[in-house]
Amino acid sequence: GASMCLIEGDEYNEIYDYRLMNHTIDTLRKVTSTPYNASTPWYVMAGFRRPHRVFKVMKRFWDMYPDASTFATAKYKTRSPSQPLIAFHNGGFTLPNTSDYQGTPDKPWPTDVQQIARKAYASAVTQTDCYVGHVLDALDATGQADNTIVVLHADHGWQLGEHGLWDKQTEFELATRVPLIIKVPWKSASVGRHTSAFVELVDLHPTIAALAGLQNYETPTGLPPSIRTQAVGQDVSAVFDTPLVPEAKPGKNASFSQWPVCTTNASQSCMACTGPQSSRARIKAMGYSIRTNLWRYTVWLPFNRTMYVGDFGADPIATELYNHSASSPFNFDLDGEAENLAADPNNAAIMTDLFEQLRKQYTWPVNWLSQSRTAMIQRQLNDDFNLGFYPYTGTPQFGPNLTGV
Repeated sequence: GASMCLIEGDEYNEIYDYRLMNHTIDTLRKVTSTPYNASTPWYVMAGFRRPHRVFKVMKRFWDMYPDASTFATAKYKTRSPSQPLIAFHNGGFTLPNTSDYQGTPDKPWPTDVQQIARKAYASAVTQTDCYVGHVLDALDATGQADNTIVVLHADHGWQLGEHGLWDKQTEFELATRVPLIIKVPWKSASVGRHTSAFVELVDLHPTIAALAGLQNYETPTGLPPSIRTQAVGQDVSAVFDTPLVPEAKPGKNASFSQWPVCTTNASQSCMACTGPQSSRARIKAMGYSIRTNLWRYTVWLPFNRTMYVGDFGADPIATELYNHSASSPFNFDLDGEAENLAADPNNAAIMTDLFEQLRKQYTWPVNWLSQSRTAMIQRQLNDDFNLGFYPYTGTPQFGPNLTGV
């Protein structure tokens, strides 16, 4: 199908997010009315799909923007020779007229196709913004906006042609950095403020619990204490009291991410999907990335499919180092990731330090790791069977209705 789809007329129900908006509004009205009352805690979550491909949007949102030919494209349209291909993937875009365009990090889509894709993305963002606005209006109408925490975040970033990349599925800044807006009405110092403090999505659970006033709360987990913070994040609610004071920031000084690929060849691009219809046997290497105030360092390691971790004792397949000292969160061209600095011997000590931070983050007790991974793999295999996908093939084979392995 097409990578974008415009819905005309009054066929709003064809848009999942439109139906979700109405359901969320109905839910808000329910939890804030009888038999509930203002003193009864409640939690409502809504997961809007757009701006994810396919860009399925109402035509009126598309028409809010000028002609696609006016849209700027990425400053760096191709991969730098200093960057390993293993860090990239190929991608395609299909227009509504079924014209299909394939691109690589070294040979991007035609400019006019990139412009259409960027306009489609902007239209999808605006549509979701509209729906979120209606949900917030509904919250205002309940009279509980002033005692309600509102969190808006994505699960990943998005690339729009930078270095020939589209969508997510990389370890670069635009794929791993996500929008995150949190409003806590009773934390007046934070309202309308930006902060440069490091926060990860795993921090949301303990942070929101603290902001909501839950005393001595501990995130439910079976993890051993030594690694609990690594997996479930930490409470960074202190930043809401002094968001602009550097010395008052919470203790986090880096963020981490990882992404699997199906090759151990640094000069080959190959994306390993991770959905339930994917084969775990395809994963041959794992990219681990750390972002600090100054640097992004990524190392690609052989993947141990028994333990489900990268081999930090093996020689790296490839390494990347980018200087973010001059980066701005509002500049998506990211000059700091235009060139890979890993080959510069002057950066050897920096890379050693960042590698050790990654090793510490992802090295968990072997006995616990083995047990937990076995249980996780068991659940994933069960999911595969229930969906009709046999393990290690990725091919639909609708066989017996197996519920266990």
